[in-house]
Amino acid sequence: MKMKKILPSLALAAAVLAGCLTVSCKNNPKTGAPEPEAPAAQVETTLTYADLAGIYDDEEQESRVCLFDDGSATWNMIGSLNYAEYTYVIRGNGLYFDNEEATGTPDYTYDPDKKTLTESDGTVYTLQPEL
Repeated sequence: MKMKKILPSLALAAAVLAGCLTVSCKNNPKTGAPEPEAPAAQVETTLTYADLAGIYDDEEQESRVCLFDDGSATWNMIGSLNYAEYTYVIRGNGLYFDNEEATGTPDYTYDPDKKTLTESDGTVYTLQPEL
């Protein structure tokens, strides 16, 4: 008869102990060597329209690309009536003016260190200081 009373108590004690061990394992850090962190080179930055917004002029001051923080862009010949409006998408460091073909070669490649756009034909546009 004593065994019938002790058995449920032991089962309850075992369940409580198992629960404590499970919680204890979840709250304690793993022992052993720490997991290596990802190198900084593998961290991918995501550019936004606000990051790229500004006026970019080519080196000869002949053409200008204006990128706006709403995803729209303009291109024009400086001192001319040649003007075009676009919407663009960003994939990595590439800008695509044709949203349906945003998987091939980008129309422009952005260099965040130099603050430049390089057109697919090699023309470099530099971000102009704000006036």
